[in-house]
Amino acid sequence: MAWKIVVRTLLADLIIVIPLLLSYSLFIGYVPKGMHSVLTFLMYTGASRTYKLLLPTIPFLVFLYLFWQLGALLPIPEKKGLFWRVESRSLTEECVLRIGCLGVTISAVLSGFGSICAGWDTYLAPHRL
Repeated sequence: MAWKIVVRTLLADLIIVIPLLLSYSLFIGYVPKGMHSVLTFLMYTGASRTYKLLLPTIPFLVFLYLFWQLGALLPIPEKKGLFWRVESRSLTEECVLRIGCLGVTISAVLSGFGSICAGWDTYLAPHRL
C-alpha cells in the first residue's frame, strides 16, 4: 500500500505539480522587458484573478496533451489479453511507462554528451599548468 501511495505521489509531482508551477512562474512571476504589452496589462492592472490563473493553465494543458500523445511514439509493448478479454492498463501504469521511457532517453542523451565532452576536455583541450 505504501508503494502505491509513493508511486502515485511522485507521478502527481512529476506530471502535474512541477509543470504547473513552472508554467505559473513563467507567466506570472517573470515578465521580460520586451513583453510589456498584453502580459503586463493582465498581470499588473485590474485583470481578474480568473485571467491570471487561466494564463498559466493553457501551456500546462498543452504539456499534458503532448505528454499523453508521446505514448503513441514510444516503444511500449502492447498488453496481451486473455482469449477474448483485453485487459487495459491503468492510468498509473501508462504514466510510469511514459516517465520511464523519457527518463531512459534523457539519461542516454546526457551520458553521450558527457562522454564526448570528457574525451575532448581530457585529450584535446590545451592543458594548463
